[in-house]
Amino acid sequence: MKEELLYESKSSKIFLKEDNDQKTKVITKILNQEFPSSETISKFYNEFELTRELSIEGVRRSVERKKVNNRHAIVMQYVPGKTIRERLDGEVFTIPDFLAYAIEMARILSEVHEAKIIHKDINSHNLIIDEESGKAHLLDFGISTKLNLKEQNLENPEKLEGSLMYISPEQTGRMNRRVDYRTDLYSLGITYYEMLTGRLPFQYTDSMEMVHAHIASQPPSILSHREDVPDVLQQIVDKLMAKNAEDRYQSARGLMKDLEQCLKSWKETEDIQDFKLCQHDFSGDFQLPQKLYGREKELSLLMEAFDRVSGGKLETVLVGGYSGTGKSVLVHETHRPITAKRGYFVEGKFDQFQRSKPYLAFIQAFNSFVSILLTENETRLQPLKKQIKNAVGEE
Repeated sequence: MKEELLYESKSSKIFLKEDNDQKTKVITKILNQEFPSSETISKFYNEFELTRELSIEGVRRSVERKKVNNRHAIVMQYVPGKTIRERLDGEVFTIPDFLAYAIEMARILSEVHEAKIIHKDINSHNLIIDEESGKAHLLDFGISTKLNLKEQNLENPEKLEGSLMYISPEQTGRMNRRVDYRTDLYSLGITYYEMLTGRLPFQYTDSMEMVHAHIASQPPSILSHREDVPDVLQQIVDKLMAKNAEDRYQSARGLMKDLEQCLKSWKETEDIQDFKLCQHDFSGDFQLPQKLYGREKELSLLMEAFDRVSGGKLETVLVGGYSGTGKSVLVHETHRPITAKRGYFVEGKFDQFQRSKPYLAFIQAFNSFVSILLTENETRLQPLKKQIKNAVGEE
């Protein structure tokens, strides 16, 4: 067959063609840049490295890495079907169809997590369903990682990894929490919400508004969009979309078991009877809660000072203590309220091993601030540029 262009983005093009050796269709993903940086190449081949030896039914495997017209390329299996987003352009899923595909997705994600991989970009564009076979497939492991825990940087929301409409609160970098496999469960919850209602839970065009919604806002009830959804499914989606990772399902397998119970009940009565959720929800990993304990008084004082400053006052708050007692973690609890006020968080640290550098912490803080400003769009940059020029003149 002739090579066919399926998709084009700023960074790559995806072609469909037939593999003459295997007599099967394959996808070729080609990087647009002829001379990319080593970091770009490493990110591009991340999917190949993670999926080439995965034998999980429902995960598209990478077959080969090569160069096409002097550009880096990955050859992958072809997966028939439509993305969930394409399928939703027609109508929302019926309850039995939703349950069948939701169970498949939970199973795939469970096996991905068992392989110690965090996907970090679960959304309706990366999940394909084949209505003829009833199978689901998970795509795009480009930003996935094999680390169990990952620190997020506090940066411009438009530059965050993953799809902003689906990322978990901790993936925004503004929750003072590490990212682990439960970030995928939050994103899957948003995808389930979309499958049942035909719309996303948060409808914002502004990036910072979307980040704040993930951190602090509760989405409209599924039942407010669609009355025929059983209450149990509302409870399951609500649990998946909990703001704190500790309040979500702790494993995709536990989620799958609850969905299987729902499907069994539906087949018997065309309804889903209430039952206790999470009876089979056990994580294979030992995880200490990331909540801050024993600092309620100090946190309260910090938040009160923040509220006063937000009202226009100027203050300095000093946090003292020995190294390793949690001063940084305490201060980072201001991430969420700063996001709500559309503010910037910058930090610098005096290092005992770099005492020879004067004003090191201030230099780090200003470097951090400039780095954030340089990622802003032109609309946000113009008034900031004007303010800086007014302040420093021609210096």
